[in-house]
Amino acid sequence: MTLATINNFIATTAGTAVPLSATSIQTNWVFIQVLRTNIGKVYVGDSTVNNTDLGGITLEAPLPSMSLPFEAIESKRSDALIDLNAVFIDVDNTGEGVNIVYAQSVAVAPGPQSVQDMLDQIIFMTQEDATFSSGFWTEAEIIDYINDVEKDFFDRTGCFKRIDTVGATAGDRVFLEPSDSMSIDRITFNQVPLHRTDRWMLDMEDRNWKNQPSGVPKQYHQDLLLTKRFEVDRDIGPVGQNFTLIYTILPATLTTSADLLNITPAFFHYILYGVLEKMLGKQGEGQDLAREKYCHARYEAGVGIVLTLMRSQKRSLEGLAAQTG
Repeated sequence: MTLATINNFIATTAGTAVPLSATSIQTNWVFIQVLRTNIGKVYVGDSTVNNTDLGGITLEAPLPSMSLPFEAIESKRSDALIDLNAVFIDVDNTGEGVNIVYAQSVAVAPGPQSVQDMLDQIIFMTQEDATFSSGFWTEAEIIDYINDVEKDFFDRTGCFKRIDTVGATAGDRVFLEPSDSMSIDRITFNQVPLHRTDRWMLDMEDRNWKNQPSGVPKQYHQDLLLTKRFEVDRDIGPVGQNFTLIYTILPATLTTSADLLNITPAFFHYILYGVLEKMLGKQGEGQDLAREKYCHARYEAGVGIVLTLMRSQKRSLEGLAAQTG
């Protein structure tokens, strides 16, 4: 976050309200102080403020200043900011005015967002500079945090899924998952769902299950296998069939500030709080356990909201399926 100033802002005509800025300037915080040379009062309010009905806020000694903070200072929604173009002053005496100091906030643009957008928000909220010269954190370290939080968010919420097919080669039993798979939700073979189990249960049911003749699989497991593989309970007999997988997507690894985030804009601030939690919990001079706890609560609340939405969507789809037979 940086501060900007508007010095010697003069109201040219007493009795006529004038905006603090002729153009739109959105900020989270603005401080207004009357000029030392003022003799009369200054009135602050909306476009209707004037020096006759004493509306708005009146500034004069011994109360020569005021601030307009927005409580959720981390929010960058366009409707959650103060616009200097919408804040007006009037004066008792022509030629008197105010000095203005305001925070230059960073707005989140709509549409796909990049790692740099996330870094800008972090810089704003931690009052760091663009190079993180405090030494508390590095840009590369923060990008690693973003990767970790995105993976955790994808895994816990399951909100980003994909359907893909895997070829079922006759005589094979172990198959490779899609490269972008994080966790499998369901596998079907010939449109019939396979039961997920583990190797111990397969052994308990039939210690010779690996020697069963080829045929149509009914179960699968992922125990004691190489990464991103699943094994079915018998060799594939039919030729020309495929497995259909529904799985949670593994987010692409981010490496530079120009990379686009894997999450949608609606989830941007959830990831932001997860990253801030890791930053503020890191041992060192930048550690702030109270703020880490707050960020943790905000991240967990985001995960909970998404899980609730996912369950609601699932119930709606199940109800629709029941109605359509």
